[in-house]
Amino acid sequence: MIGAPTEGALITLAHKGWSPDNSRDDRLAEVPFTSARKRMSVLAKNGDTARLHVKGAPEAVLECTTTILTGG
Repeated sequence: MIGAPTEGALITLAHKGWSPDNSRDDRLAEVPFTSARKRMSVLAKNGDTARLHVKGAPEAVLECTTTILTGG
């Protein structure tokens, strides 16, 4: 992997676990991590719709969350 070790670990985990091979070309927009936001966001195409993927400090992500998608 090229880049930050955390990024590489997340990509490796996704590929080993469940994620199909998604290209960076599917990205519509990205807001990089900042210490003020304590999270990063990527808007990506998902078929005919778009999905926002967010990662960061749990408290920063949870304060913006209105619903949670779980495996069950």
